[in-house]
Amino acid sequence: REDGRVVIEALAVPPDALVSAAAERPLGAREDTALTFEAQGQGRWISHEALPAGRWRLRMAIRAGAQAWAGEAEIR
Repeated sequence: REDGRVVIEALAVPPDALVSAAAERPLGAREDTALTFEAQGQGRWISHEALPAGRWRLRMAIRAGAQAWAGEAEIR
C-alpha cells in the first residue's frame, strides 16, 4: 500500500482472530517494528502501523481460540 500499512489476507480464518506480526529489515542496519492488525472483513486484516518503504521480512502470528498459525513473508 502507498500509505505503508500492511495487508494480510487469510481465507478460512475466523473474523475475530488476533493477527500480529514482527517486521525486520533483512539487509543493512537492523530495524524491527511490531505490527498489530484490525479485521477488514472477507479474510483481510490491515496493520495500524505503517512501514517505511523498502525490503522487510514479516513474521506473522494468527490466533483464533485454540487454533494458531504462523508464517513468514517478504515485502519489497
